[in-house]
Amino acid sequence: MRRPCVLQLIVIATSFGLLGAASSIKSRVPPDPAIIPLQSQLAAIDGPSGYYTNTYRKDETSYWENLPVWIRRNAEHHKSSRVLDIGCGYGTLLAFTAEIYHAEPYCLDVIHYLPSFGVAHGFHFTLGNIQLDPVPAPGSFDRPLLVPPAVALQ
Repeated sequence: MRRPCVLQLIVIATSFGLLGAASSIKSRVPPDPAIIPLQSQLAAIDGPSGYYTNTYRKDETSYWENLPVWIRRNAEHHKSSRVLDIGCGYGTLLAFTAEIYHAEPYCLDVIHYLPSFGVAHGFHFTLGNIQLDPVPAPGSFDRPLLVPPAVALQ
């Protein structure tokens, strides 16, 4: 039985211009200052030879370069108590969003990358696939995040 979930998606598609450039294009927007310490925490957990540290980190914010500014603006006018990141990856954007909204972070992904980062940031992680599995927690979410995988893999 599927659990009901009210979704107000922050990101629906790239056509709205909210997502950043593909990883092959250098990011035009400098990372939000709150993102850098989160990335440093992930790199420390991952270690000097880890994939996040050596490969993913340098391109990560280009997948969603405009979202932190938009999230900050939105948080000035809207309260949120629960955030759901569908396909959270390493969790950088979820940790940032939860911090800005002062919200409880929930996430769903098919792989649990660097679990200790999620534990340190209070993530309620569910291993699963949004197309096949129920929403990871009962109730509604004020700020679901969805960065389409096709964009993240470019």
